[in-house]
Amino acid sequence: MEYTILSPSSAWANLRALPTPIWKQMLTAIAIYCAAYAAIEVIYGTQTSEAGAAPSVAGSIGHILIPFIGLLLTYGLNRLIAAYDRNEEPTRAFIVSGFLRRLLLPLVGIFLLCGLVGALIILLAINVLWSAHGPMPGTTFAMLAATLIFAGPLIYISLRLTCVVPVIAFEEIGFIAAIKRSWQMSKGQAGRIFATAIAMTMMALVAALVWILVILLISLPFGGLSTDATPANSLAGGIKFLLAFGLLWITATPSYLLSPAIYRILRRNEQAWAELNGTERA
Repeated sequence: MEYTILSPSSAWANLRALPTPIWKQMLTAIAIYCAAYAAIEVIYGTQTSEAGAAPSVAGSIGHILIPFIGLLLTYGLNRLIAAYDRNEEPTRAFIVSGFLRRLLLPLVGIFLLCGLVGALIILLAINVLWSAHGPMPGTTFAMLAATLIFAGPLIYISLRLTCVVPVIAFEEIGFIAAIKRSWQMSKGQAGRIFATAIAMTMMALVAALVWILVILLISLPFGGLSTDATPANSLAGGIKFLLAFGLLWITATPSYLLSPAIYRILRRNEQAWAELNGTERA
């Protein structure tokens, strides 16, 4: 087994090697998610634009659920590829297996804990700087200091933890074990992961800009992309929104598939290293 250097080209080649049926299932799942997201935006936007009306409970709940549905989509895509790698049938039960117990609940708990600790640190910093410099400068200094102190480490940690979701999906281990496993796999690879992520994100942005330009040119004879939610044009505006911005999110497909591509390359490299040295890389 050959060692593969992680790069944007190798990540994309890894994804292109997936068979057509897998791609069809992945794109279908992404399209359904994008349609649901756009539909919520249409309903939510229609409700809030009518005479400054407050958002409905349904619209607010929809916006809260969208990130969790996006996480399920990412997990499901990883499970779909894992089923292909194992030569197993990707049933619905297999796709969602372990999502709640291994990923969602631990992730929510960690986010709540980190959010609480972060809020306490920022409030403490504001209190100290407020006492020394007054209200406005103290708040500004606290936010600037927090940004400068935490931005770099958070970016580095996020790069090292890129493979957490794929590890859970492919290896079916717990959340804490997946963090340790991702940290191990990404040792010495943070720079390459960053370059790969930037390149695939730029690929998605270019595709998105092209799509917006095409839709804009097509929609100009019909009033452009205006989605004013009046009784006369709310349906037309909603349809244009679905076409322009709902399908737009499909162009983010490289971003959705970034983590499994990185995981599969790093895992393959581990296996190549083990074959070469007769042991797992530390």
